[in-house]
Amino acid sequence: MMAGDAMPTEAVLPRRLPLLRASRTLRASIAVVLLTGLWWYAARDKRALPEAQYVLHTVSRVDLPITVVERGRLESQQVIELKCEVETMPGQRGVRIVYIVPNGSKVKAGQLLVEFDSAPIEEALDRAYVDYERAKARKLQADAAYENMEIQAQIALELAKLTLEKAQMRLRQFEDKEGGTFAIDLQEAELRVQEARNKLVEAQARLLLEKTKLEGIRMLYRLGYRGKGDLDQATFQYLQAEDGLVRATNSLRTAEAALRKLKQYDYPLQKLELTTDVENARRKLEQVRKQNAADLARLKADRDAAARELAKMEERLKKYRRLLEKCKIYSPCDGVAVYSRERTPWGRYVGEGELVHERMTVITIPDLTHMQVDVDIHEAVLDQVQPGQPCTITVDAVPDRVFKGTVKSVATMPSRDRRWYARDVNKYETIVTIDEEVSGLNPGMTASVEILVDKIEDTIAVPIQAVLEVDDQAWCFVVDAQGRIERRKVELGADNDKLVQILSGLEEGEQIVLNPRDLPAELLPEEQQDQRPVRSLPLARLP
Repeated sequence: MMAGDAMPTEAVLPRRLPLLRASRTLRASIAVVLLTGLWWYAARDKRALPEAQYVLHTVSRVDLPITVVERGRLESQQVIELKCEVETMPGQRGVRIVYIVPNGSKVKAGQLLVEFDSAPIEEALDRAYVDYERAKARKLQADAAYENMEIQAQIALELAKLTLEKAQMRLRQFEDKEGGTFAIDLQEAELRVQEARNKLVEAQARLLLEKTKLEGIRMLYRLGYRGKGDLDQATFQYLQAEDGLVRATNSLRTAEAALRKLKQYDYPLQKLELTTDVENARRKLEQVRKQNAADLARLKADRDAAARELAKMEERLKKYRRLLEKCKIYSPCDGVAVYSRERTPWGRYVGEGELVHERMTVITIPDLTHMQVDVDIHEAVLDQVQPGQPCTITVDAVPDRVFKGTVKSVATMPSRDRRWYARDVNKYETIVTIDEEVSGLNPGMTASVEILVDKIEDTIAVPIQAVLEVDDQAWCFVVDAQGRIERRKVELGADNDKLVQILSGLEEGEQIVLNPRDLPAELLPEEQQDQRPVRSLPLARLP
């Protein structure tokens, strides 16, 4: 019974009514009358409670999970295929296995599983090593000749670069805005202009001062407070200030003219000369480079040819070394080593002493920590099973453990059961993964998968055994208020292997008979009165 279901209650339906309290004679008389009445009532109404004990169940509302239960076999989620990666040597018919672990052996990570005959590869490796050493010597000679010519070319190139660098340095020294030659000359010229401007300002201030002084003395002279000599003296000083202003103005013009000459003529002329020197040095450098390239072309071609030959020999040497390493196959993880069922070109299976070819699978190792269940889903419930649905999984070998799983995939084409008794049954291969790491499970073990396809919340549901089906009609047996059994037709909805949904016919709180198989024949539907035992609702019948 699932969690949340009301527990069936055992109740013994009353066999006789209670006697009234009275005198012994009165009680005896009443007992006779009541027994007679009960006999008549039972004979008149066949729905009266039978003498047997029946288990009653109170109808209630529950959350009804809808599940599909199927059985399948365990397999690994990931199977590692170990192939022969050894190339067949010229003159050989294949790669011979000189050692292989027994089929079905439990292996550990890093354990040797297969060893191939490495003698042909070792011979080819020796020849490749000799050819490699010869190519290496030729490469060294070509490199030495090229390097000597390269040194000579480098000297000429460095001289040309030095000449260019000097010209560029002189140009940079001239154009440096902070400490270059032109910047220094420019700063000196600008300083002279600034000094001339300062003197001009001083002359203008002195002239203004002398003018103001002259006007003041003139006013005092007219008022009689100063004499003629004071006025003449002020006039003379004013004329001197005017002369100083003229000299300061001329000095400023001369300084500004020198600054314009430096900017407009001296700077472009010197820059043109220095730029021309840089360009000539750059052309000389380019000429040296082209000459060096021409001189080195022949030696470079020889060196490149020797390098290609050496690279070819080195690659062949590495190839045989890799093949020699691949003559031994080690287990990448813990598991069980299983021989491949792939046949060799000579029609034989993998085994010690057998010949195999390159890229042929020799051994497979299933990952025993991540398992899945391969089940076949009946076509009647296929539309309810979708990838991603949660499942619970039990394995026959470890019945006390329950694993959580998820539907990974559902086949779109049926896989027919070839057994004679199920040739017309369409089933669809479905993969259910176990969502946790496991231990102690092996491929091929039988497992039961319960897939949660739906959940109906707050609905009336009763145990499946409380329902009888007769000719596509469903019946329940309800105990009424008078304690009589009433046969009632019900409409069924979804169900699982324990409960069935009641769409109509029953109300919450009513009591029904949980074991209707034990009812007398006269309480059953007419079609079933002469057929015992009565067929109950089939398990996991979906609407």
